[in-house]
Amino acid sequence: MKARQPRDNLTPQRRAVLAVIQESDEHLTAREIYQRASARQPGLSYATVYNTLSYLKQSGLVHEIALGSDASRYDRRELSHGHAICEECGRVCDLDLPDLDLKEGWQEALRRSGFAARVVTVTLYGRCQECQRHNAPTAEDAA
Repeated sequence: MKARQPRDNLTPQRRAVLAVIQESDEHLTAREIYQRASARQPGLSYATVYNTLSYLKQSGLVHEIALGSDASRYDRRELSHGHAICEECGRVCDLDLPDLDLKEGWQEALRRSGFAARVVTVTLYGRCQECQRHNAPTAEDAA
């Protein structure tokens, strides 16, 4: 007998939420997902969106990017990658991580600490290119 896959349990509401995330190149907040999904699925509630996001995370269909005290964002990418977060505008960008020799480094750090990691993520904080250009010092600033 074939095991049921997470996608087999998708109600129309869950399908609407998942479709919004999968079709977006952005890292959406729950509020943004609700706004877009409720246009597809009238009568959708915030509670349903939050419950669906929890289900989709547990099923491995989406990934949550927790940003401290700011709203979490949700990512459709299934391949291993990192994130760069702009501390000025809040933009979240994907970082494609080629097969860097990080695995051995993480394993050694974990071995020394005795910590059993379930997931290792890479998140960089700084300023995006747009904010750097917008806030670049001018000749007048230097004078």
